[in-house]
Amino acid sequence: MSTVDDLRTVSAEVRKYWGVPAAGPVADLLDFEADLIERVPGSEMQGRSRLLLALAYTITGETTG
Repeated sequence: MSTVDDLRTVSAEVRKYWGVPAAGPVADLLDFEADLIERVPGSEMQGRSRLLLALAYTITGETTG
C-alpha cells in the first residue's frame, strides 16, 4: 500500500472519532497531505506523513507498529 493509500485509509478511520476534538482537523490534514504527495511526490513529505499517521493512530487508539 502506498503512503497516499495509507493516509486516505487512516483519514476515513479518524473521521469515525468525531467526539475527539482533534479528529476532524486531523482527518482533513491527512487528506491534504495525500493530495500534496499525489501532486508533488518527494521524500521531504515522508517524515511529515509519518507524523500525521502517528497522530491519527493516537486518536483512534491503534498502534503505529
